[in-house]
Amino acid sequence: MTTALVVHQSVSGTTRAMAEAIAAHLKSRGLDAKAVALAVAPAEEVAAAEILLLGCWTSGLFLFLQHPDRPWQEYVARLPRLGAKKLGLFTTYKVATGSMFKRMKAALGGKGPEVSLTLRSRGPGLSDAQRAELDRFIA
Repeated sequence: MTTALVVHQSVSGTTRAMAEAIAAHLKSRGLDAKAVALAVAPAEEVAAAEILLLGCWTSGLFLFLQHPDRPWQEYVARLPRLGAKKLGLFTTYKVATGSMFKRMKAALGGKGPEVSLTLRSRGPGLSDAQRAELDRFIA
């Protein structure tokens, strides 16, 4: 069974809820998936996941300078080379995501495969379009 890990950094709970929705959808598609908070995600488990999704809330000014928060950036900097076959990123936001994914990719520093999925949401759940994107991602 393919393993999927959805690692999230959340402050208000919105990103955590999105991570849980992603993991639940992946489980419904037959994957061994779980959502785990960044603070308790063992680097070895993250590095060993076959499918990895990393998420963070969008920090920054309302319309520009968006970036992942410091704990997310520091965690990713400490990660070893990722063994994931597929890598995705997700974020929650209030107004705009701006350069969020560009900065998340830069923070990863080429430690894994090319990012092949980016999901953004103002709320905690998944839309039908996002579920379809996840289905294409895991296919």
